[in-house]
Amino acid sequence: MDMLSLQRLFEAHLTVRDLQRSMTFFGQVLGLELAEFFPDRKVAFYWVGKRGDSMLGLWEVGTGPQSMHPYCF
Repeated sequence: MDMLSLQRLFEAHLTVRDLQRSMTFFGQVLGLELAEFFPDRKVAFYWVGKRGDSMLGLWEVGTGPQSMHPYCF
């Protein structure tokens, strides 16, 4: 069987307990550029690399598009 090779990943999402604290880490500590922030939905999106290359979404627990919970596998 041939193996698939992942070449690029445009978007990934993480569930976080504290969005503001996570935004400080990813923005100020790691230096990622904020792409979009929706405070009412408790979600933030960051560019990884240059704009348009890859994006990281941070969703506060319980606000994600698929009822994400902190103890899911």
